Amino acid sequence: METLLQDIRFGLRTLFKNKGFTFVAVLTLALAIGANTAIFSIVNPLLIKGLPVANADKLLIVGEPGDVHHRSNGTPLLGSFSYPLYQALSENSDVFADSYASGDIRRLQIGTNSTDPGQTRRGRFVTGHYFQVLGVQPALGRFFTESESDVHRPEAVAVLGYSYWQLQMNGDPGAVGKTIRLNNVPFTVIGVAQRGFDGEISGETQDVWVPMNMQPQLVAATSWLDNPGISWLQFMGVPKPGVTRPQAEASVNLRFQQLLKGDFGAKISKEDREAIQKQHITVFAGNRGFSWARDTFGRPMLLLMGIVGLVLVMACTNISNMLLARSSGRSREIALRVAIGAKPGRVVRQLVTESVLLAFLGGIAGLAVAGAGTQLLLRWVTQRYGSLSLDVSPDARVLGFSALLCLLTGVLFGLAPAFRALKVQLTSVLGQASRVSTSHGFGGFFSVGNLLVAAQFAVSMLVITGAGMMVRSLYNLQDVDLGYPREGLVIMKTDPLVVGYKAEQIHQFAREIPDALKTLPGVKQVAVSENGVFSGTEGGTTIKGIDGYVPVNESDLDIAFDEIGPGYFQTIGAQMLLGRDFNERDNDPSQHYAILNERASKFYFKDANPIGRKLTIPDNNQVLHQYEVVGVVRDVHDHSVREAVDRRFYVPFRNEIDQPVVLNVEIRTTADPGMVTSGIRQKMAQIAPGLPIAGIDTIDTLAQREIFGESMLARMSGMFGILALLLAAVGLYGLMSYMVVMRTKEIGIRLALGAQRSDIIKGILKQAMILAATGVAVGVPIALLSGHALKTTLYEVGAGDPLSLVVSVAILAGVALLASMVPALAAVRVDPNIVLRYE
Repeated sequence: METLLQDIRFGLRTLFKNKGFTFVAVLTLALAIGANTAIFSIVNPLLIKGLPVANADKLLIVGEPGDVHHRSNGTPLLGSFSYPLYQALSENSDVFADSYASGDIRRLQIGTNSTDPGQTRRGRFVTGHYFQVLGVQPALGRFFTESESDVHRPEAVAVLGYSYWQLQMNGDPGAVGKTIRLNNVPFTVIGVAQRGFDGEISGETQDVWVPMNMQPQLVAATSWLDNPGISWLQFMGVPKPGVTRPQAEASVNLRFQQLLKGDFGAKISKEDREAIQKQHITVFAGNRGFSWARDTFGRPMLLLMGIVGLVLVMACTNISNMLLARSSGRSREIALRVAIGAKPGRVVRQLVTESVLLAFLGGIAGLAVAGAGTQLLLRWVTQRYGSLSLDVSPDARVLGFSALLCLLTGVLFGLAPAFRALKVQLTSVLGQASRVSTSHGFGGFFSVGNLLVAAQFAVSMLVITGAGMMVRSLYNLQDVDLGYPREGLVIMKTDPLVVGYKAEQIHQFAREIPDALKTLPGVKQVAVSENGVFSGTEGGTTIKGIDGYVPVNESDLDIAFDEIGPGYFQTIGAQMLLGRDFNERDNDPSQHYAILNERASKFYFKDANPIGRKLTIPDNNQVLHQYEVVGVVRDVHDHSVREAVDRRFYVPFRNEIDQPVVLNVEIRTTADPGMVTSGIRQKMAQIAPGLPIAGIDTIDTLAQREIFGESMLARMSGMFGILALLLAAVGLYGLMSYMVVMRTKEIGIRLALGAQRSDIIKGILKQAMILAATGVAVGVPIALLSGHALKTTLYEVGAGDPLSLVVSVAILAGVALLASMVPALAAVRVDPNIVLRYE
């Protein structure tokens, strides 16, 4: 220990004695380690950190962990579950000692009185044992009792989240027993959840939990609790002792097959039973909870981790080269230590200790870089996903990651210079103290210094080519033809259910709002829809029959649908290919008409005319209705820019299939949308006071949000690509500058003998370009392999995209030329007379 302390003290004195070298090295490491720590600070809560609950390691998720905020009406799903299916799977279970189901309360309004609609918050419907299953204790009051959770005995009671209680109620101990209004329905607060618990949806903060039996009162004004076709719940449980995850999965699927032959199967249609009987229910470890954010950001963040890892490797090679050059200057010191008896291992340990100290100084500075970078990245992400809530404060895992990174990088860039330093020629160094040995890693072409610079260019080729492909992919996504003009199209999202609108009121409002908004200056056309264009909501069902079509596969009759008002296609600018658009008369629910999109028409009817054909469509209660096809509309990208357009049919806004739960308003403007927005808000306040507007955005803004992940990857990889270029340029510049210094005598003699300065410049540039070309030659096949790895991320860009490769090679060649030109010009400014006089 005493020897180690001596090494540390000596290392610190050495570093602070060479302030210029230490500053450049620490700055380089701070940027590289800080970038890695910043990305890991997001990855940690997103992909690694477990739920802060007592039972985290025992929990199992039944279904898909990322399938949250999803509601489907039609054939039962097995990623999220209907309440009847959850009940059937959980009752008399051989797997679970206890379980719960929970479902999202979309855009919940929490207020204090009937005149105050309150603020939009997050909340969940939960079954009675929710908190017990998770292992959560109340910070105040109590949780739900069995009677309060009885589906047939609604109890308007609520449990508050700790953060909401602290921030909105000032941590008032008297909050228990008070009345709050949820979507204008009075609820009695019975408890507050423990500190640090924000719910089982990772990346979100839940503000309130209410019993499952309150669903009909808070959302949709109709019950989803008895309908086996409405899949909307997440299912989690604690297994019985000795039950493993594979055993639980096998048992759950066996139970499911039994249910299809029993009471549950009797509640659904024969077609639905046949559609799901071959499907498989997955069971996952539940320690990290559910998360839509993991599915959305997991792959981009891991790719960014890979990119910043490569940048760190480049930083290490730069520092290693700097240390190699520095070790040449310290050759006499090292030779003296060896001459007086220092063991080689002792010298290596001293030099590696200095490297590790340097790395930790860079790591400490990097924490400041990481803190700023993490907050910047988080703000950027939350601009698109406002509901995302991640605790990115440095914890033991982040600090440990940073410390391990410092240790590994210190050893990585310190070992080569340390071992190279031992290869000094004692007689040469001690006998010629005024001369510097050139054997410290910068001799022949295959010297360590040269190989490190070539490696930097290889890594740069990989990073820049990857960044180029992702930038091109983003450009392609931004240029996708949506099937309608983007200019002047504004989408307004409203939440009528939040303020207690019933189905009839929503239908009435949907009829009135177009006429009201058309009076505004700059507004040309207005239409309404439930799911509309990039609304974030979707409808889907399984058609039970189509005239003239016989399905081949079970999924052939699965189809998306939307409810739209008159003039919808004209408003968004979608082209009618056959038949007609809906009109006012079609809003009579007795009129059963449907419009197919182009893909659905071709899939079901090939080249035949579908006009007049009948679709047999189930409603929420599985009652069948026949809808006549009256039109075919061109395919439009209305839910995803990247994915292929789904098969879809449209029905009038007022119909017998489904009751609307949201209302989107499409507005075509002739004026600047920004100027029209304020007028829309004022008009809405007049015709529907208190109605919350979830957003008013241009279609361009909404489309950009849909490709946010790709945009983040392209921008971040581009930024790190620039940093990689800078590091490569600095590395090559440093190497060539050092080589010029080492060759000062040779260059002076050559100039004295009549050598042309242009030949010397060409020779130095040639050496630099050979190093860069070697690195690029190694980097190209690696870049091609990385392109294949990015295949699922790229959009209409080939794995070996020629343009990205050519541009990357050209950029690296230019950087190599510029980085070596300065040392080359400095070399020919050597005065031969001065060099010869010293010799």
